[in-house]
Amino acid sequence: MSDQPKKSNFFEKLATFIVDKRNLIFFLYAIAIIASLITQSWVDVCDDLTQYLPETTETRRGLTLMEDEMKTYGTARIIVSHVTYEIARDLADQIEDLNNISSVDFWDADKSADDTTLPSAANKTYEDYMQGADALITVTFRGENDDQSAKDGLAAVKELLAPYDTYISTDVGYSKSETLNEEMGIILVVAALVIVLVLLLVMLIGACVGLINGFVMAKFKVHPYIITLAMQMIVYGIYLTVSNSVQVGSFDSSYTTSFVTKPLFQIQTGVRPNGTAIFTVVPMYVLLALIVTALMWVVWNKTAFGKNMFAVGSNEEAARVSGVNVMMTIIGVFMVAGALYGYTGFIEAARMGSSTATLGLNYEADAISAAVIGGVSFVGGTGRISGVVLGVFMMQLIIAGMTFLGISGNVTYIVKGAVILFAVILDMRKYMTRK
Repeated sequence: MSDQPKKSNFFEKLATFIVDKRNLIFFLYAIAIIASLITQSWVDVCDDLTQYLPETTETRRGLTLMEDEMKTYGTARIIVSHVTYEIARDLADQIEDLNNISSVDFWDADKSADDTTLPSAANKTYEDYMQGADALITVTFRGENDDQSAKDGLAAVKELLAPYDTYISTDVGYSKSETLNEEMGIILVVAALVIVLVLLLVMLIGACVGLINGFVMAKFKVHPYIITLAMQMIVYGIYLTVSNSVQVGSFDSSYTTSFVTKPLFQIQTGVRPNGTAIFTVVPMYVLLALIVTALMWVVWNKTAFGKNMFAVGSNEEAARVSGVNVMMTIIGVFMVAGALYGYTGFIEAARMGSSTATLGLNYEADAISAAVIGGVSFVGGTGRISGVVLGVFMMQLIIAGMTFLGISGNVTYIVKGAVILFAVILDMRKYMTRK
């Protein structure tokens, strides 16, 4: 038998390089993200398409005309109390002479109250209003409600009418969007509480399913893949029965676009021919995934529970002799896994925008592929969080590359299956060699 070492093939060399340099890869990736966050503010993007249209084009002139014609100027309706007709008439003239005032409408006696602009019942004239010694003056400013010119005009009117008992009704300087934002803020707080409660509920349900899986495996020594597959079918059947196989959609925006899929930040990925930048948006669920990844890294590497997981996975009997509660550790692992399944299902439903009977179908194959590629041993006792994350990136790169090359989606299943098979074969060869 030859003592010469066996030559490694290309894939073994590639896998070895990725595992050995994983820290460097993550470091470079972190630098790229930080650089993107810093440099994104250096680019000033004009998203007004009309700015790129020549002044002579009909489209540009039409848009300009529409903007001018559809502009709504600020107005104010003023009631001045305890004044005579002559004083009211004089005040209207003085207001008209102020800056930033476009027009003043003073209701003369010959103006009929059936005019829709009058703020009271029909069949009344200005004389009827003056019986209570109240004067009605309508002021139109030279700017829109949010323009500074309209605000200045309103301030001048208030200063002029300061000695009189007045009531002014106007939207000038009043931002409906600010009030709406305040109200929406309260609504979002309530929605956030509801979302958190729902998230905790689905994680609790997942943990309960994991509790059953872990108990069956620890008590009856059923293979984890078999018990997981069986419970998956049971839960799937319960879901179809409860939902009656009906798609659930129209999720509230506070759950989808305002939370899970909300843009976190954007990275410039190119430049258009006209010079404008092209940005790729990084959504909120990336941060949610990173939070769970960091949490599991701490559990995996810095807690007694994480050490017990490795011990039970490497040698269950040795772990029991060492004083590890094997049953509780196995149940705990399955409960944590179930809770995280609920967490990711909560995110995936918001990402897809609906929940269907096929949502999540064959996702277990993706999970196995990413874990095994990332160095998690199929027989247990070996693996790192960084390796799992790297395995996820590798799988997504393969799928994205196939999509970019225009390869049919049906072939994706073949590739995934081949990747799993190849990764498991390599894992078992390493296991048999160590054994």
